[in-house]
Amino acid sequence: MSPVFRVRGLLLATAIILPTLAAAQTPFDMSPERGDEPVIGQPSGGDTFVMPFDTLPDAGPDDTATQPAPAILPEAPEPPAAPVQPAMPAAPSEPAPAPKPEERYAGDIDRFILPAAKLRFEGEAGRRSWGVALTASQARRARELVIARNSSIYVAPESSSLRISINDKRVFEGSLAAVADGKRDTIDLPAGVLKAGVNVLTFEIDQRHRTDCTIESTYELWTDIESPGTGLVYADAPPGNDFTTLDDLPAVGFADDGTTTLRLVLPGGNRMLAGADLLRLVQAIALRGNFRQQVVRIEPTALQSPPPGTLQIAVGTASELATLPGLPDQAGAGPVVGFIGTGGATPTLVISGPNQSAVEAAIDRIAGSVARPAGMIPTAVDTTPWLLPTVPILTGETRLKFSELAVPTTEFTGRRSHSDFHVALPSDFYAEAYGEATIYLDAAYTDEVIPGSHIDVYVNGYIAANTPLTSRTGDIFRHLPISVALTHFRPGVNRVTVEAVLDTEADAACTPVKSDDMPARFAIFDTSEFEMPDFARIGRWPNLAALAGAGSPYDRAVTPVQVVLGREDPATYSAAAMLLTRLAISADRIVPAAIGHTQATNTTPSIFVGTLNQFPATILAGMGIDEAAQNTWTGQSAREVTGLPFDFDPLASPPATFGETAGTEGVYDRWQTELVNPSGVRGTWLAFENWLERTFELSLSSLALMSATEPPFYPENRSTLIVAESPASGDQTWTLVASPTTEALVDSLAEITTRQYWSVVGGRIASYDAASGLTILPADSQRFILGDGFSLQNLRLVAANWLSINIVGYAIGLVLLCAVLGICSSALLSRLGRRS
Repeated sequence: MSPVFRVRGLLLATAIILPTLAAAQTPFDMSPERGDEPVIGQPSGGDTFVMPFDTLPDAGPDDTATQPAPAILPEAPEPPAAPVQPAMPAAPSEPAPAPKPEERYAGDIDRFILPAAKLRFEGEAGRRSWGVALTASQARRARELVIARNSSIYVAPESSSLRISINDKRVFEGSLAAVADGKRDTIDLPAGVLKAGVNVLTFEIDQRHRTDCTIESTYELWTDIESPGTGLVYADAPPGNDFTTLDDLPAVGFADDGTTTLRLVLPGGNRMLAGADLLRLVQAIALRGNFRQQVVRIEPTALQSPPPGTLQIAVGTASELATLPGLPDQAGAGPVVGFIGTGGATPTLVISGPNQSAVEAAIDRIAGSVARPAGMIPTAVDTTPWLLPTVPILTGETRLKFSELAVPTTEFTGRRSHSDFHVALPSDFYAEAYGEATIYLDAAYTDEVIPGSHIDVYVNGYIAANTPLTSRTGDIFRHLPISVALTHFRPGVNRVTVEAVLDTEADAACTPVKSDDMPARFAIFDTSEFEMPDFARIGRWPNLAALAGAGSPYDRAVTPVQVVLGREDPATYSAAAMLLTRLAISADRIVPAAIGHTQATNTTPSIFVGTLNQFPATILAGMGIDEAAQNTWTGQSAREVTGLPFDFDPLASPPATFGETAGTEGVYDRWQTELVNPSGVRGTWLAFENWLERTFELSLSSLALMSATEPPFYPENRSTLIVAESPASGDQTWTLVASPTTEALVDSLAEITTRQYWSVVGGRIASYDAASGLTILPADSQRFILGDGFSLQNLRLVAANWLSINIVGYAIGLVLLCAVLGICSSALLSRLGRRS
């Protein structure tokens, strides 16, 4: 054989063998196959939680062929429309159309539908319902529903699924799997599935682990629905020109981060910033549109094409708005409130008139449509844009079935089942240390469940009750009472979770079985009940939890609250408007406000908004803020100083230290000796404290007879916002919202008023840092604020709760009562008894 043929044969053999060797060396990979899905943009925020007292939005009007001119206001304001309660979704009866697995949508989302930047489902099962308001034209033009999602790599695709329903009709069902760059589903919407008004969306998931059957493995399961790639796609241009009345405001929707931007356009300059009309206007629009998370911006010019989730509000006289395209001629004759079409996703709301008095009359018209008397508490919190059903407000002893709280009868085949429901409490709720709610549980479990399993109850994420499952032969509970301490309940909306943690011998073997073939091992029935006892009701100050949850104490204000701006500029004014709008949403009424001055706020409720160095030292002293912070608080976090992300590597080596260093065991022994078990008198005293807390759950601070004087508060240097209330020792009812710079004030206030943070604000001072979140400074002492309807029964409950907190006062009172009883008994026996 010639050398040429040898070379050719060698090359051919190499070409055949090399791919085989490469394939043989590829390691085993449990991750799913990677497709050609586009990258889904990562949101900046997460799903968060708080909840106002509001009525439900009206269904939108029918679509019209032409855009009507804005209406001239009549003499008397129209009453608000009657609320329409959207029906909760039932089990879908229609099969879902088959999704197109490989189709990718290349255009933009016309209407975002998620109430947050990301919707996360964790565990083995989850369900979430909320409402999306549409106008008639939006409902008719919606062609596709696009879903951007991703799941944990531990989710098993063959036994995990996502189901989506709109108005009780199943529109999508598909498997869940981890994809490197996220997965996008494009779903053709059936004709008539959407309607004008509120449309109920329901997402349901079932997830199972790939390889593990332990209870701990269920915490590795999650699925994210990404808002930037999830929403409705219209058949043609975005229908931003079909808004006709204020009842269409809920159809403005929100942006891809779950926020609605109220963009105030003031062509006339900053003249209106000297008064409180704009503060009243944005509150009224937020209430009328049911905007749960809103950002307020003040700009001199209008956008030609507003993006989704943005409502432009042009305010001014007819001459000031003369350059605005589409301004009706009626604006020169009388007050006008109406929409003009734009080329964007939403229209522009025009509030105008021939003069300033007419503009104020137009604002009065909008505010009058959402007016509610102070002190009147509605029956439910309207959480439609982020949670359905609406949340009932409990003002006293109440008993509700799980079916009334949207907890259905459910059979469960997995290892960790959880059912959530929500209840709301008024601003003067006072029962953190006294009283218990009760869940009367109807449930069952099979003989597969072994002892060691248990049912837990969580309130706002805190464990509140634990019930072990001890029977080896299964059991059926009929109204099993589970006591739930009221410690973690707070004013506003509260989330209660009933979680069953189920352990079985079959899970130890972990035999692969499809979830559809697994028998149910646990069931919870909708006949279960939640009972809230009668609780104490009295206002307290300071109490940021009541401010965030229900707008207290400004929710009951009759006279205007003084809003003191550090500087009268658009940025500071927009921050004040953002705060008041958040309070109005929490209180379900407009908070009356007036632009105040620092010289006239000693005896009136006041809110201060601005940078810390814009307020005099007397104000800071009254707020309990260290005056030195005016000059030294910069709000610069590590990432702002270095220009790098604020992060740390837990595996990095520690910085070098001077002198000799001990090993881990030596350092631990030294800390254990010096801190935990010190010698001498201090060691004995600390040992006594530890014994007291371990044996009786008491701390020495709870044994103090008088509250200690609170030292001045100095904010952490990297925090960018503080929300503070004046100490209880003073007579003021002041709230301060301050930042080191005006830019940080606007941006940080927009962040802290999202549900993620606003639902956990509490104590006397809350400071916000974008890197680490909230830091809460509790109130060392509080003063009571008496409300209406105070009774002897309520006084008894207030006293019981106060004595449960102040045990020294309880002990002294008990000793005094015993002394009085002894003296009286001695006196009585000295008169009636026989002398010996």
